[in-house]
Amino acid sequence: TIVETGCIRNPTDLYKQGDGWSTLTWLLWAENTDSRVYTIDIDKECLDIAKNVIGPNNKIHFVHSDSVKFFKDLPNNFKIDLLF
Repeated sequence: TIVETGCIRNPTDLYKQGDGWSTLTWLLWAENTDSRVYTIDIDKECLDIAKNVIGPNNKIHFVHSDSVKFFKDLPNNFKIDLLF
């Protein structure tokens, strides 16, 4: 399980040069390793951008939340292998 705080923030190819470009990298990893990705962002517009760039995919979960709150609310048995 990969958890990313902050996601793609630009719907053009410029997302590769700015914040959030790693979202696609983690997704590629998840697709090739049967993993899952949680990308958390406090900005709903950024999550919508990321969803549009990535398209439908069952390997990535988009979470609209403050990251600190997300981590506080996690069940004790939720295992994170990589936090980015």
